[in-house]
Amino acid sequence: HAGAGNSLKSPSASRRIPVHDELLRLGLVALAERRKAIGASRLFDVKRGALGTFSSWFSKRYHNYRTAEGLYQLGKDFHSLRKDFYQDLRAAQVDYPVRVHLMGHALKDVSETNYGPAHQNLRDLKRCIDRIPADTLAIRPRA
Repeated sequence: HAGAGNSLKSPSASRRIPVHDELLRLGLVALAERRKAIGASRLFDVKRGALGTFSSWFSKRYHNYRTAEGLYQLGKDFHSLRKDFYQDLRAAQVDYPVRVHLMGHALKDVSETNYGPAHQNLRDLKRCIDRIPADTLAIRPRA
């Protein structure tokens, strides 16, 4: 979200995204509540990298974690998550305007812009998100 130290790339970037059922099952809400209770402003302790972005530092941490846990897959890195998300939505037959909205991209079609997914409620968007299969068998709680 926009705010101190944050900016949005476009007006389309400001949107509400429902949380996948599997992330809820894994305790994402409890994590958010614990972080809020200790006064943390972010969900994860991520530092800015050399370029001043969060993604460069997190990308390295994500790679090291997956390698250490035996989860590394060639071509599946932090920067491929957005592509994978889009492709998973497409494979789940989520309509193009909804995919574009969930990605934070702008729609060009006037009908979709005025009446499309931005005007859908979160319950409908959640049904689309939950169509994505979630392979979380390798996720284990930290000791």
